[in-house]
Parts: sequence; C-alpha cells; structure tokens
Amino acid sequence: NYLVDDIARITKYYDNFTGSILDIEKLLETEVDLSVAPVFHRMLFVNAITALETYLSDAFINTVVNIPKLMRRFIETTPEFRSEKVALSEVFKAVERIEQKARSFLIDVVWHHLERVKPMYRDTLGIKFPEDIGPIFKGIALRHDIVHRNGRTKSNEEIIVTRDQIVELLRQIEICVQYIDLQVASVKEDVVAGQQKSERES
Repeated sequence: NYLVDDIARITKYYDNFTGSILDIEKLLETEVDLSVAPVFHRMLFVNAITALETYLSDAFINTVVNIPKLMRRFIETTPEFRSEKVALSEVFKAVERIEQKARSFLIDVVWHHLERVKPMYRDTLGIKFPEDIGPIFKGIALRHDIVHRNGRTKSNEEIIVTRDQIVELLRQIEICVQYIDLQVASVKEDVVAGQQKSERES
C-alpha cells in the first residue's frame, strides 16, 4: 500500500523519464577504460529498458489509483480478476478487499513484459502503443540475457553492446513514451472535464 501510494503521488513521471534518458546520454559520453567498456555499455543498455518500465509503471499506477472510475475499469477488465469466483457469502468481504488486491497486483506487474502491459493500457485507459515497437521488444530480449545470463547468450557467447545500439534504443524508447504520454494526458483531461460537468449538473 505504501509503495502504491508513493507512486500514485508522482505527477512528473514523464519528467522523471526524460531525466533518466539524459543521464544515460551523459554517461555515454564518459570515457572508460577499454577493458570495462563492454560491461559499461551493457549496464547503460539495461538502464534504458529500466527507464521505460519505470515510466510505464508510474504513469499507469498514478492515473488509475487516483481515479476511482479507472480503478474499477482496471479491475473489471483484468483477466486475473474476471476469472475469480466468489461465493455469495463472501461477496461483502471480497468488495472490501478488492482494491487492496488490485494494488498488490499492480506492484507485482513486470512492466517490461509489454505483451502483458499493452492490453492493460488499452483496456483500462484506452491507450494504444505505437504499432512498430519491434526494436524495443528485441532490446528487452537482449536485456534478459544481459541481466540473467551475466552478459552472455544461451550459447555462452559474450554480448557486445555498441554505443550506437544504445543511442538507437534510447531513440525508440523516447518515441514510444512520447506517443503514450500524450494519450495519458488526454485521459486525465477527459476525466477532469467529466468531473466538472457532473459538478455543474448537480
């Protein structure tokens, strides 16, 4: 709960994202010993994916947790909740626990698993990802080997990440996040407009 509440108070998640990207770009200009350059580049490559998943997490949680209407839609459209069966005698307890379960679910999401995150954005917020994010999927797959195989492929070959690869990954991620963020802002504007209309009518 504390973690979700902390994230829900973040209102500058896009600024946080761009700050992270700038930090990576500055680090790319750092001169390092050739003996550690491969490790350094792999770290920056992984960090680029981390910047993406942190944005996706912060933007979604901040928007959904702060707007009851969207929290309800998230619960109603998430397969894990839709398939859950509740005995009639447990209905009231289930209602009391549902938001807590939803919050726990959001914390446990692995936000770079885009095949799972994309439907969440679409079904809850009506937000689409760019059509061509193949390079990002490839970057995430490479990140997996870097993180979980200590920088080696399944065949035990060292993964070499070039500066140009990092620059291109950053470019693709920035395009993706900008595309999503414009839609996030639009969703929030629509909610505010709807609330103001309801207040006027009441």
